[in-house]
Amino acid sequence: MHAKRLTDRFFVAAQLHPGDMLRARALGFDLIVNNRPDHEGPEQPSAAQIESAAHAAGLHALHIPVTASGIDSAHVAAFAHALEQGHSKVLAFCRTGTRSTMLWALSQAGVLPAAEICEVADRAGYDVSALVARSGN
Repeated sequence: MHAKRLTDRFFVAAQLHPGDMLRARALGFDLIVNNRPDHEGPEQPSAAQIESAAHAAGLHALHIPVTASGIDSAHVAAFAHALEQGHSKVLAFCRTGTRSTMLWALSQAGVLPAAEICEVADRAGYDVSALVARSGN
């Protein structure tokens, strides 16, 4: 598991597995957000398997499945709501971390300046500049 820091409280990662949950807890995460739809890849654990392992490790878990072309306002609202729940450290994942970063970027529109959102994502290795026009920020 390799988590990339976007903010002090929010990190993204590529695909996590049930065995990563204890490590995530040891690193101080208290919420895992799974952004992959089930059955997207052949070796991918199901959302139920991730959630079960997360709960067994003492973590909260949330499944907000999105595709890169299918992120809509309901996904962004659910993601923003999850971030607002007072969790001390959140780890979101998808296949590569890109969709989770896109959701974070869209959830921050109107909260942070667009240039800052792009800079934060860029430092973690993700280009979200195409979202600036979509966000209206």
